Amino acid sequence: MARDSRIEGRKIVQVRPMTVQEMEAEGWDAEQESAPSVMVLDNGTILFASSDEEGNGSGSIFGTQVNGEQFQIN
Repeated sequence: MARDSRIEGRKIVQVRPMTVQEMEAEGWDAEQESAPSVMVLDNGTILFASSDEEGNGSGSIFGTQVNGEQFQIN
């Protein structure tokens, strides 16, 4: 898997709901979809999940802790 220098080594400084303006910029209907979580990096870059690679709707972010416990970022 290729590394992504745009995010590698960056720190997550905030996790928050996506704003209406950000959802509209993605072409998502903010009134029809619940706001997905956004991870804000220390350089201002935002990361968020999409339902597919074409960005046709919001998605969920899942993770697994070191102890094997799984979680979802809401």
